[in-house]
Amino acid sequence: MKYGVGLLVVMVMLAGAVLFNKKSGERSRAQEDTREAIKHVEAALRSYQRDCGGFPSQAESYRGLTAKTKCKGWKGPYLEETHLRDGWGHELGYRFDDVHPEIFSLGADGREGGTGLDTDLSSAVGDSGP
Repeated sequence: MKYGVGLLVVMVMLAGAVLFNKKSGERSRAQEDTREAIKHVEAALRSYQRDCGGFPSQAESYRGLTAKTKCKGWKGPYLEETHLRDGWGHELGYRFDDVHPEIFSLGADGREGGTGLDTDLSSAVGDSGP
């Protein structure tokens, strides 16, 4: 009986560890998918900048990458809309300060700030790349 209870405790602990590692792996994969999505958007922004002479405005956001705009040199679409979501299914954010655009994800929790896997991920795109 004593060994049976001990064995049961060990099995429960192992099952918990496996589930924890699986969940961590899924979330880590989501972070990697998010980084890849940000890279796709960076490349699209550079192509848009090359063709149009600048980046899409804050108001225009990603529309300039996926659909024709007023830009005379537009040669897009530069990006499929499926690349505009992070690894958790949240829409990637876009900020533009009239100099450099920033692509960002609010992390697993979808809220600004956070630690660990809830940490926000972002990339500012400069004139010569990040």
